[in-house]
Amino acid sequence: MSKSNGCGNHSFHAWLAKGQQAEEAWVNEQQSQGYAIAHGTKVQPDESFRVGVDHCQHPDAVAAVRLELKSRDISFTGPSDYPYDTVFLGSASAAAKDISPPLIYVIQSEATGQWVWVCSLDRDDSWFVSDVWHRNRNHKVPTIQCPKSFLRSSDEIGLAVMHHSLLDLVDGPTGAFRGTRG
Repeated sequence: MSKSNGCGNHSFHAWLAKGQQAEEAWVNEQQSQGYAIAHGTKVQPDESFRVGVDHCQHPDAVAAVRLELKSRDISFTGPSDYPYDTVFLGSASAAAKDISPPLIYVIQSEATGQWVWVCSLDRDDSWFVSDVWHRNRNHKVPTIQCPKSFLRSSDEIGLAVMHHSLLDLVDGPTGAFRGTRG
C-alpha cells in the first residue's frame, strides 16, 4: 500500500518526477538542435491537490512559433464573410528561404480591423502556389494560397497560442511575450 503524503500518494510523486525528467531531457535535446523551446516550471502540488481530480495548470514546455501577419484591403468580420474562395497567405519564394516557416498566417481586414487565421499544419493537396499580381511590387509574385474553408475565427487562436496568464509558469524570462499588459 502506498504511503500517503498529503498530496496523493508516493507512487504519484514518483510518476510525476519521472515525467518531469523526461520533459527536461526532451526540452534540452530540442534546445541543442537550435529550437526555441523553454522549460516549464517544475510544479509540486500541495496538500490540497487531489490526484485524479485536480489539474495543475502549468506547461511542460513552451515553444516560440512564427506567425505571419498580412493586412488586406478587403472587408470581412470572420471566416463566413471572407469575400473570396481563396486566401492569399504569402510569398512562396520567401517561405522557401525561411529557416522556420510560419505556423500561423493571420489575415487582417484593413476595413474592419477583424482578423482570421490559418494553421500551416492543416495544409493538404488543396493548397497551391500561383503567380499573383502584387500592386506594391508592380510584378507577379508566386503566392501560397489555400481554400477559404481553412480560415479559423480569431477567437480560436487559443488553440495554438498560450495565454499570457501562464507566462509565470515558464522557467525563464518572458517579458517579450507580455506586451503592454506587463
